Parts: sequence; C-alpha cells; structure tokens
Amino acid sequence: MPGRAAPCGQPSCTEVVDLSVDFDGTLSWNQVRVDRAHLQSYIAQEAARSPQPEVHLTVDRYSRYEVVAQTLADLQRRGFKKIGFVNDQLF
Repeated sequence: MPGRAAPCGQPSCTEVVDLSVDFDGTLSWNQVRVDRAHLQSYIAQEAARSPQPEVHLTVDRYSRYEVVAQTLADLQRRGFKKIGFVNDQLF
C-alpha cells in the first residue's frame, strides 16, 4: 500500500505513511489493520523507494512499550530515515 502525498500543495512533497499502534497492539498501515508479517512486507516495499516516504507513527498512550519498540526497530532495520511521532491525544 503506497503512502499518501503530504498536504503541502507542492508536487515535490514527500509521501507520508501513517502507521499506528493501538492500545491492544493492533497495527495499522494507512488506516488498514495489518499483522506483523504484512507490516514487514509493507516496510520492505516502501523502504526500497526513492525517495522514501516519511513515516508518521501514532501510538496509543496505553500501548505496550515492547510493541512500539519492535515497530521502530523494524523501520530502522530497513533503513527508514524519516520517522516521526504524531501526538493527537492529551496526556
């Protein structure tokens, strides 16, 4: 699943992949639930693109640290350079 274009209005904008970790460990890639095996294939596919998309990671505040850390490690192992956390919840 390819990423979406960043909302900047410029044709040269970097694409964005929305990756989220829910409180129960559910993973979503661009709002589609995926298991870890499918996540790995999406990561490999997108990491090979040039330029790479940005990954915007949204984490539920009740998510287990291990799931978040493993997800970050998966992205870093494949060479993703632009990973950012998105916080849309009040803590």
